[in-house]
Amino acid sequence: MKYYYLVLALLSVSYGFTISYSSDKNLTVNNQDLTYRESQSELVNFGGFEAFFFSSVSVSSNNASKTSDGLYGAAYATFGLPPTAYLAFYHSSATWNTAANGAMTADVSQSDGFIGKSFLTLEEVNANGTTVNRVNLGTLQWSAGASSAGKGGLNYFSVTSYQRQTGQNITVTFVISDVTGILNITGEPIVTPKSLESIIQISNYTYKSLSNSLKLTIGVGSGEANLQITGTFTSGSGANQTYFSLQGVAEIDGQTKSVNISGFVKGNANSLNNNIGAQVTAKYGRAANFQLVSVTFPAGASSITYDPVIGSGTMPQDTVTTNSNGGLSGTSAGSQAQDNAATFAVLPTVLLLALIKMIL
Repeated sequence: MKYYYLVLALLSVSYGFTISYSSDKNLTVNNQDLTYRESQSELVNFGGFEAFFFSSVSVSSNNASKTSDGLYGAAYATFGLPPTAYLAFYHSSATWNTAANGAMTADVSQSDGFIGKSFLTLEEVNANGTTVNRVNLGTLQWSAGASSAGKGGLNYFSVTSYQRQTGQNITVTFVISDVTGILNITGEPIVTPKSLESIIQISNYTYKSLSNSLKLTIGVGSGEANLQITGTFTSGSGANQTYFSLQGVAEIDGQTKSVNISGFVKGNANSLNNNIGAQVTAKYGRAANFQLVSVTFPAGASSITYDPVIGSGTMPQDTVTTNSNGGLSGTSAGSQAQDNAATFAVLPTVLLLALIKMIL
């Protein structure tokens, strides 16, 4: 059975930037990874900076089986730590059979995974690809901006670095949702209850020459890759899969334009911040995989908006296509009843506390 969700406009304002669902699209959602999930988000102050913590869970059951999967993550930035986000998830399932004498046999399996990413550097490069200026995003001073946190809905958290002398502004807005929807920004990315969008905005950069371009380098860490093509990295499969994906377009000075995405280059634990590097290594050991990728924007761009994504489970672009009326339709099924999700309503808080311990 297919379930149709009309994506309604939900508006939130962040430094003049509107975070909203597209109001004129229909989604056909029939994949368990992309349906409603009980979600919770919270801002936590660590004395010198704020971090955005979030979790979600879904539970389904019948007379012979029960499945649950939960996800939690964080997003943060401060001096010495570039804008960073990560997701950790677990999946467990049990099936059982009842014999004629009433005895029961069970088969229980568990798996989990981890993925993290950081915005690392912003370089000005000339037409030959030579770097003429380099900004290490971890050395900038970041401050918390507009946010929306709580139970359910479309939630977000922004961090901003503003250079008073030049007017240069870099803002990163992390976005989560308890339902699958299309964000109303360039490229119309699909946000799911198991993904995290990270919208970066760059404005008023002072070029040495307007014929030069800005190149953004992003680091990502997870398990050993099973798919690594231009703009996409996945690790694991099925319930164990994690993914990182880059769009081929950005909003440049108010217009949609193509960007140039480099191939992935192997990095190491030191490529990301120490917190992410340590967690990826602790989870995957020798199978830990660190990759660097760069996105180059059109020359002389004054205003840039771009949106990479990380997630777990099914990648939405694998199961969603444009239909004839301009909406979207999918190819996998399932729905999550809210009463089943409420069974584990206390779990997001538990995951949140565990997450705080991980980052401290």
